[in-house]
Amino acid sequence: MKKLLLSVALLASSFTLLAQSSEITYGAKGGLNVSNFIGDDADDSDSKVGFNVGLFLEAPIAERLSIQPELLFSTQGAESESGDGSSEAKLSYISIPVMFKYYVTEKFNLLAGPQLSFNINSEFEALGITVDADDLGLDTSTVDFGLNFGLGYNITEKFFVEGRYNIGINDVYDDIDVKNSVFQFGLGYRF
Repeated sequence: MKKLLLSVALLASSFTLLAQSSEITYGAKGGLNVSNFIGDDADDSDSKVGFNVGLFLEAPIAERLSIQPELLFSTQGAESESGDGSSEAKLSYISIPVMFKYYVTEKFNLLAGPQLSFNINSEFEALGITVDADDLGLDTSTVDFGLNFGLGYNITEKFFVEGRYNIGINDVYDDIDVKNSVFQFGLGYRF
């Protein structure tokens, strides 16, 4: 928890310092997550719909290149069906992606960058009962590392849309080979 608070404090202070430049923009964004698990132990898992919401800052670092750090709340996980019914892994993260945006044109851009996420909740739901993952003997990784790739389009000076894919690098649970796989579609607004 101390690492999460320190990371959030550092990111917030970076936002404050960088936002004072006239070329730097900042705003809010949110959207839809379609998540699943990948890996050797991700047997027959199905996609789960969730959401993401948060803040961003965009700073130009070259003529067509910008850096966009973000602070997001993101719900993820996966669903599965068996003879006993359906079950759902529910994960909540505070995510800090750092996206590099290359503007192909004034409106269209390509996105790529790393992401550091902190798990703040891990539950399973089956037969209408929700249980904490720890109570099932599953140790959820506190930190999730990932890579993002995507596309963006500036609708106006204020509004933009983005689509990206986040692939997890480390396992979601200790001793189980499943990683996060998340498609994100969203709308952003520059203040």
